[in-house]
Amino acid sequence: GNHQRMFTVEAYDIELNKWTRKKDFPCDESINPYLKLVLFQNKLHLFVRATQVTVEEHVFRTSRKNSLYQYDDITDQWMKVY
Repeated sequence: GNHQRMFTVEAYDIELNKWTRKKDFPCDESINPYLKLVLFQNKLHLFVRATQVTVEEHVFRTSRKNSLYQYDDITDQWMKVY
């Protein structure tokens, strides 16, 4: 089946010296993601490079997919923007 694992996302407020939990980010278990959280135009963005390795007839195949998600503070949701 399509198993999901969740990544915890927290944002640090330097003025309040406080971490705030944001909505967890779901990811397929079958991929090995590289995650990078960036602040762009005053909104949280999550860059995800998903690497998946499959074996077909003793040949390893690697596929990579880059995605960008934007966090919406009001709805507490991650939206895919790319």
